[in-house]
Amino acid sequence: MKLPEFVKRFLPESAFAKNVDVPVGSTALGQVITVLASPLLTRLYAAEDFGVLAVYSSIAVSKNAIQNRLCS
Repeated sequence: MKLPEFVKRFLPESAFAKNVDVPVGSTALGQVITVLASPLLTRLYAAEDFGVLAVYSSIAVSKNAIQNRLCS
């Protein structure tokens, strides 16, 4: 599939810019999905459920950081 010319003007030329665009674009897309899903999730789950998720996530992230530190 060929991109239209007006889209090609906004795409980066250098390899560095292309390599930066992928993680930045992926992060931005993930944030947009989170924002769009928030109204649905707040109707499905109570505030206490989000608290449990926050505690679980913080424990998982801490465990992952420790585990990565031990492996390197």
